[in-house]
Amino acid sequence: MLQIIDASSMGGAENHTRLITKEFARRGYRITLLCPYGPYVGLYKELCRYGVEVRPSSLISKHYMNPFYGFDLFRLIKAIRLIRGLVKANEITLIHSHKHPADLLVSLSTVGMKRLTNITTIHSMENKDKFMLWRWWRYYFIKKSLSRFKRIFAVSEYVRSNTIRYFSLPPEKVVTMMNGVDTSELTPDSPAYEIKRKFGVKPDHFVILCAGKMEYRKGQDILLSAMSSILKSKDTPKDITLVLAGSSNPRFEKSLRKLSGELGIAEQVKWVGYVPNISNLLQIADLYVQPSRWDPLPRALIEAMAMRVPSIGTDVDGIAELIEHEKSGLLFKNEDADDLALKLKKSLLCPELRKLWSEQALIQVNKKHTVHKMVDTIESELCGESLENWS
Repeated sequence: MLQIIDASSMGGAENHTRLITKEFARRGYRITLLCPYGPYVGLYKELCRYGVEVRPSSLISKHYMNPFYGFDLFRLIKAIRLIRGLVKANEITLIHSHKHPADLLVSLSTVGMKRLTNITTIHSMENKDKFMLWRWWRYYFIKKSLSRFKRIFAVSEYVRSNTIRYFSLPPEKVVTMMNGVDTSELTPDSPAYEIKRKFGVKPDHFVILCAGKMEYRKGQDILLSAMSSILKSKDTPKDITLVLAGSSNPRFEKSLRKLSGELGIAEQVKWVGYVPNISNLLQIADLYVQPSRWDPLPRALIEAMAMRVPSIGTDVDGIAELIEHEKSGLLFKNEDADDLALKLKKSLLCPELRKLWSEQALIQVNKKHTVHKMVDTIESELCGESLENWS
């Protein structure tokens, strides 16, 4: 099997690719992972302990379909030759690509290779935040690429329906493979008191955690506004700390810090940046909030639910598929800080409900959102293709 992704930053798609590759390797598949150079390469290389051959290459790039970065035909041809060479040398019969530039590379590289089966995972809703010219340029390349794949796996039902509608694909070709986590990795490597001390969280404070890249679509500004309302309310506790974790869009983070100051809550907000082991933060969290304006199915929210942290999220996209309102958590109206404040207040004042939500959330994660279920879904869809020949 060849796993290929066009990114090696600290993102959700990279983590997804790593986890699914690890699970395939545990099941006996011979795997080569092809990726670009970047911060995440070290984590990819840890897969070598499971027998995975990790091949970083500067030829793997997300810019081959990007007109604003030019179109380097010579590099593209070299990338195609690299992939075709790996397929022949390693006797690869299954290619699993992640993200659309990798889909393009696979579709171009496998022309004439009839013995190959190509599958891909769609990690997000297409082009919701792109302007028109970029959207239509990508649309042409992506649609042509996807036509060459046997199965297209979507990380939530919302992403599946969006993909089918946007690219006019046959519904039977696109399969929901719910995003999942490896619960065995959710183990803190430092005690809770050390984590609180490290990030300046007072020992007796109620901790609200939000994890994800600091950017507009993740909605941290909505959470800051709701947090301000809570702290100004007369009937809610004031010993609350909001922890914001994740890599940063510098301009957006600057606006968030300015907003926290204007709202008068700067002292209650801790900015911790990217934390490699998210379970270190989840162990100190009393509540997790996912305020995204849109989100396919955030892995950080699944990780919180897997660690029994009661959770609140927006009523959009994959989040609404993950949280069952008032059973496994709470949902609030998208972009409505006042509604989020009401949900925060309910959570703060009802510890027995938080306990109930966390128990139900763990049951749901174990049932639907593990990496084992993800690979089971792929194998089930391809069971007629002699899986044993790929291992």
